[in-house]
Amino acid sequence: MREPLFLNWPEKSILLNYLESTQASVELTHQIEELVIELCDSGDQLFNSFNSRIAYLYQKRKIDKSLYHLLFSYRENFNDVDFHTYDSLNRMGVKALLELICKLKGSSIPQNLEVFTDYELKEDLRILNGGQGSYRVSLHQLDSEKLYISLEALGFQMLELPVNTIDPQYLEQIRKARDIAGFPIPAYVHQFENVHGFWTFNHIVVFPDYLVDVTSIAECYSENNSSPLKHFFNLFQVRLATKYILIGTTVNEFLDELILNPSLNYEQLYTAVFNKYPLPLSLLEDSDFKDYEKATKDHFDNLQKIVHSRFDGTYGKSDVVHLEPSFYSDIYGIQGRLDVLLETPGGVRKIIELKSGKPFRADSNGINTNHKGQAFLYDLLIQSVYKENRNNQCYILYSSQTNNSLRQSIPDVKSKKDLLMLRNSIVLLHYHLAFSNPSDNSFLDRVKMKMISSLDSFVRRDAENWIKAFGELDELEKKYFKHYTYFIAREQLIAKTGYSGLTQTAGLASLWLFSREEKELQFSILADLVIKEVLLTDNDAPVISLENKFGKNLMTSFRSGDTLVFYPEFIDRQGILSHQVYKCTLVGLSHSECIIRLRGRQFDATSLPPNTAWNLEPDSLDRSYLHQYENLYEFARAPKIYRDKILGRIPPITKTHQNFEFTNLNSNISELVKKILSAQDYFLLWGPPGSGKTSILIKSLVEALINQTAERILLLAYTNRAVDEICEAIESIGLETRFDFVRIGSRYAIQDKFQKNLLDFRLRDIPKRESIKEYVKSKRIYTATIASIQGKKELFQLTNFDTVIIDEASQILEPNLVGLLSKFRRFILIGDHLQLPAVSAQPEASTFVKDVDLKEMGIKKLSDSFFERMFYQCKKNEWTHAYDMLAKQGRMHQHIMKLPSRLFYNQKLELMFDDPNSRQTLELKNKFYNVKSKLEEVLTSERTIYIPSKNNEDTQFAKTHDYEAEKISYLIRILYQVYTKNNIPWDEQTCGIITPFRAQISNIKKYLAFEGLQDLPIKVDTVERYQGSARDIIIYSCCVHSIRQLMQLSNESEEGLDKRLNVTLTRAREQIIVFGDLSVLSESAIYSTLIKEYYNLELEAPLH
Repeated sequence: MREPLFLNWPEKSILLNYLESTQASVELTHQIEELVIELCDSGDQLFNSFNSRIAYLYQKRKIDKSLYHLLFSYRENFNDVDFHTYDSLNRMGVKALLELICKLKGSSIPQNLEVFTDYELKEDLRILNGGQGSYRVSLHQLDSEKLYISLEALGFQMLELPVNTIDPQYLEQIRKARDIAGFPIPAYVHQFENVHGFWTFNHIVVFPDYLVDVTSIAECYSENNSSPLKHFFNLFQVRLATKYILIGTTVNEFLDELILNPSLNYEQLYTAVFNKYPLPLSLLEDSDFKDYEKATKDHFDNLQKIVHSRFDGTYGKSDVVHLEPSFYSDIYGIQGRLDVLLETPGGVRKIIELKSGKPFRADSNGINTNHKGQAFLYDLLIQSVYKENRNNQCYILYSSQTNNSLRQSIPDVKSKKDLLMLRNSIVLLHYHLAFSNPSDNSFLDRVKMKMISSLDSFVRRDAENWIKAFGELDELEKKYFKHYTYFIAREQLIAKTGYSGLTQTAGLASLWLFSREEKELQFSILADLVIKEVLLTDNDAPVISLENKFGKNLMTSFRSGDTLVFYPEFIDRQGILSHQVYKCTLVGLSHSECIIRLRGRQFDATSLPPNTAWNLEPDSLDRSYLHQYENLYEFARAPKIYRDKILGRIPPITKTHQNFEFTNLNSNISELVKKILSAQDYFLLWGPPGSGKTSILIKSLVEALINQTAERILLLAYTNRAVDEICEAIESIGLETRFDFVRIGSRYAIQDKFQKNLLDFRLRDIPKRESIKEYVKSKRIYTATIASIQGKKELFQLTNFDTVIIDEASQILEPNLVGLLSKFRRFILIGDHLQLPAVSAQPEASTFVKDVDLKEMGIKKLSDSFFERMFYQCKKNEWTHAYDMLAKQGRMHQHIMKLPSRLFYNQKLELMFDDPNSRQTLELKNKFYNVKSKLEEVLTSERTIYIPSKNNEDTQFAKTHDYEAEKISYLIRILYQVYTKNNIPWDEQTCGIITPFRAQISNIKKYLAFEGLQDLPIKVDTVERYQGSARDIIIYSCCVHSIRQLMQLSNESEEGLDKRLNVTLTRAREQIIVFGDLSVLSESAIYSTLIKEYYNLELEAPLH
């Protein structure tokens, strides 16, 4: 176990303060959470909630039954909005705190504190009735005779189930779950009842918070040979639209539009679909396209008839029709989006699933087995959501069939078990990938040809290709493939279920596992929203304007372009699991209004009460993880020479390029551009803050490649903001129209001025497939984010690119690039590995690599960026022709640059403009002529300022700092006054505030409002959100109350340097002001240096 960060016995006065509080103590809760984390010391275990941690501690006998009960009850009551006996709650918390410290220290509670442990929690004696039900449970132990479980509904009570009463197949899945992840195992048991004095269940869903899509289960389902292996191989397949997939997609579009507007004809619908999917349709061979046209016309005729007949009389005029509604079910561990859901006034719900293929090996009702399974799973999903009604009806609509196209599917009891077991098997597969040691127990090594012999022929083909590609990798390549598969699986697991640690990572399951109060502390929910306006159009998704029900400002960490879920809130706060969920994109946000665009074509809230409150929360998509699996597979199938270069086994090639001519570049930049373009395989450019990597270097590269070569170029970045900057740089070149660039992405995520460059916009008026192909090939410059280009794989089939230039490369994980880069003759990566790293949801400790061979090739942490690994690889091998550094920066004043240059960049940073009259060298006071007070004098003359904060010893765990928030607001008022009286404009580029915690962001905004400054254009955000941005003045609220907090916030590079602090300091152009607790910051060598070199300003001292 690592050295615990908090092991001192608290002062008696602090505990008394907790007990005397008139509300639940957030500070006390933070302490308990962190002590539980310390006590876990769980290695590779991933916990998605506080309850999962204490269940683990109880299972491992690190806490006893009474402490487990105490902690469980404390957390449940803390989150209970109706629990008002705060005296009892805080007494419970204080006792838990002391007992946890006792466990960690291995010593008794001091005598003077024993008085705080006299709280006695009454044993929960609730008893389940004997009837059947579904319950969330934890599986704790399994021996030859009994399964030991605890029920969440009963707090902590343990029940014993005889093994001989459990279905043997379910029992085997429990054993597999134990062997993979260990106990405790979260689960849902169904038809749980007491039979002759013994508890038993009919069905069990293991790891119920890992939701599997219904279609993924149905694809693996067959009458006698269901297998999760198809799901495994599908993870790695490159998803290209075939003729049959396009027919299915088109038919689904037809059905939605015909239900919304039955008068539409085929030509109108076909044109709309063609405009939506121009690239995949253009890729079809002429014969396939003719088949596509004929098939879709036949489907249209059949669908038009079925819609006009109200689905053969299945629904009446008063029925409500829901198009593509989405639902979640933790009870069954599934999620899904139905094609059509009909709802009668009497509460009967009818599920209609559209299928464009012909029935194959159909049952007596004319329905395919996997289609029947899909319908049954949707039935379970609807039962889970609308618990009051089980009179659902399921239909399969075969749109290829002229007669009897709508067929009722009747579930049977055996199907339920088979489908739930298949769902469990798929989840266990993912857990196996995420928990098994990639060095000696990888699932990938077990996949052999003999395992796939019984799969369907088309699945077997993909499986054989995968096995062949993996089998032909050498030992090092297999290690590489297995370790990154392990990494991706863990990232996906956290995205599904969340991670509860020193920092909280919300997964999809946080939607129902976290209380609203917890979400609000994380700023991960916009609650109490009401609908202002719904904008409906004939051919686009609804756009909805929302505001707070009580007129409050909208405080959130969301930003425009985020994918969210939108759902109504009910009294029981279970709207997310008891109603349709709308998937949407945030397209506008202000302090008083947010605007969302739904992903579906329909929004109907007529069945809900007027003034229903709605919530917005983050969505979690599997798409990015599937792209990472695809990248690994593409790496495995790439030429051997490419793989060797990526793994650093052979050096990259360089040769003298053609003579480039540069008229507007200084000699240093022109020589660097020539060096980069001499690289035949790849080049890595280290671009520190403000070094002009986009405005100068990328612009120069594009200009040279377009004007002096015939190459096609793709320019990528991690964020839309960075791609917008690339577009600005390209536009500034002033290229001829025939060389203008094409932007790939969504119109809601980019600057308005670049809408005209969007590929979708450019292709909208090109009606012919050949013309589309010609247009795509004619363009030599494309720009996109990494995510958007991964979703446009057809582009690489329509045109070839010579060079890809990737900005922000140090923020991109290795699995996002290794396959993609194989499509180019050369790649140029630009980044700064000393700024914030690629985003990984996992705790850093679990990403360290132990394998000697992988470490030797530079893979030390799986969460490191591809850029960082390749850069150190080139340095180690002295391949100096393949990398370089931009040393001159034009952002920071020389006084601001001084400290980062020495601490982080080994004194290599230089001024881009070093003449005496440049902005980077002038004295600050030269800007101001009207200065009166001593404080104004300091603020208008000192470039680097440190202001010590007052320490509050009672708030070691707090994520807010009132003193800093108040003084920052006061300081901004003074600065604004100084700027105003000196006739210096104040705009969005003038000042920014950085702080590590979202709670402190809200706190600072609150104090700015107290000062009447809420409308002043000041961005208050975390350093992660500021990377890539700059302001004239940066104010940093450290918001740390203990060295423990400071250590948690540090993000150290391989050299032991704090990347987070580097990014913070280098956002400032003209002035940096740092607030922080002197007693805490002095414990850090790097902060001690900062304090020593910065001007120390005591705000409490007289300044007049």
